[in-house]
Amino acid sequence: MKKKWITRLVVIVGILGVFFLTPLRYYNPPLEGAGGYSDDIKESKERGVFLFEYEVKDNPLRLQNGRIIHFQQAWAEKAWTYPLFSNQTDIDDPPLYSICITVTKEDIADYPHDGAWWIGDSPDTCFYRSNQGQLSLGRKRFLPQAFETFIIHKGENPYLTNNKTDILGVLTLKRR
Repeated sequence: MKKKWITRLVVIVGILGVFFLTPLRYYNPPLEGAGGYSDDIKESKERGVFLFEYEVKDNPLRLQNGRIIHFQQAWAEKAWTYPLFSNQTDIDDPPLYSICITVTKEDIADYPHDGAWWIGDSPDTCFYRSNQGQLSLGRKRFLPQAFETFIIHKGENPYLTNNKTDILGVLTLKRR
């Protein structure tokens, strides 16, 4: 009889634990207010920030230095921040915008840390790594256009160094 009560108690505590503790797995105060980028189009749609998908012209893209970049997804989304719970989304007001691109992570493992290449040539058109396998042009005031072109430079970021660089290629995005 005592064993039945212990079993029932364990089951009840387990059910209550799952019920009450599940929301806590998303509780993440250090992320609160930090800018976010969706990992893929699916997440962007789930967060309600998706604008449209891009098609990458010349995929895979072969640069003049022999590097090949394989693009997986490209999309535009509204810029957003993490609230207290990381599974929720706060959309910036007034709205800002981001362009996100996922690529094979090995293709950008050294981007831009080795100073060998850079995408973009002004503060408004420079891509940064937002995580492994993802580049983002984010938190801009301009609405992404249906057709976007970005120069890929050899050397360090020309915006930061003011050095003239050679052009390795052009990244062209077209709205689907």
